[in-house]
Amino acid sequence: MGTSIATQPGELEKVTIDSPTDFSRDAVIKISSLLVRSYRKSGDFELKVQISLAILLIAGVAPTLFAQTATKKNPRTPPVAILLTPKTDTTDAGVEAISATDEARSASEKPSLANVESARSLFRAGVASIDGRQYKDAIGSLEAARKLVPNSIAVHTQLGNAYLGLSEYENSINAFERAVSLGSTSAAVRGAIGLGYLKLAQPEKAIVPLQEATRGEPKNANNHYLLALAYDGIGKLDDSVEEYLRSIGENRNHYLSYFGLAAVYSEQSRNEDAIGLLKDAIRLKPDFAEAYLALGDVLSSTGNYKDAIHNFDLAIKLIPESALARNNRLELEYVQTDV
Repeated sequence: MGTSIATQPGELEKVTIDSPTDFSRDAVIKISSLLVRSYRKSGDFELKVQISLAILLIAGVAPTLFAQTATKKNPRTPPVAILLTPKTDTTDAGVEAISATDEARSASEKPSLANVESARSLFRAGVASIDGRQYKDAIGSLEAARKLVPNSIAVHTQLGNAYLGLSEYENSINAFERAVSLGSTSAAVRGAIGLGYLKLAQPEKAIVPLQEATRGEPKNANNHYLLALAYDGIGKLDDSVEEYLRSIGENRNHYLSYFGLAAVYSEQSRNEDAIGLLKDAIRLKPDFAEAYLALGDVLSSTGNYKDAIHNFDLAIKLIPESALARNNRLELEYVQTDV
């Protein structure tokens, strides 16, 4: 049974493919060139996804691979590859940390000594589980501790860490924000709140906690990097550039900041600057596949197809399952063939 491929809006039966092996190389090149031209002309994102899938079918690449990366051709948002672990008091005394408002309550509303003692044991177990990356076990211990000492800054902070480890960002934010409401002054906690909102694709909510994090720890490159991502996400590119530069200024080896800054410069058509930054990112992290992919994309936009293909090949070598890299490389190959 053939696969119908739309090459232009409204066209559902333009080309039918029974199997990628049914075509000679010349036929593949001709059909793919048609698809690529349609891709470039189309302003319909869903149509571009469909055409891209067709190109991958022709190339013999499994369609399921493309489903993993069916996003815009060159994702501008850099990976948020930083797991923050807010520093907090992990001693027994930390369990008893109570905000000033709680201290004003009557003695009957404060946790009993028995509850505090039990919470200490649960708290130690939770921290040990976090250290061992056993986050579910950590949550079980810390949630039990929270019931016993509901106003402990330390318990809420470590609970936020545990939820963060499981990528349960809403629960993580809730725990960290509760720690802040109880009186935590930790810049790392605010940075983790910002990270959570970024992971939830809510950059507008990440701005304030990340601004507070950078004020609290102005030399922390990670916080500047995350704030740059947040500004980028709401379209404040000048502010984003400033934060990326601050991150690099604090840590010359922060390869993600070079990558992020390159993405902004590419958006601003500062391609040569973007190319230099991506090469810096690769120099700092030679196995940074996303940087090779981004560099290939910027080089292709300047017409340097040979070097672009070379970088796509390097990305494919590092992540063979990357349909996006294969798709971009294949497109350039057919563009060169047309020329």
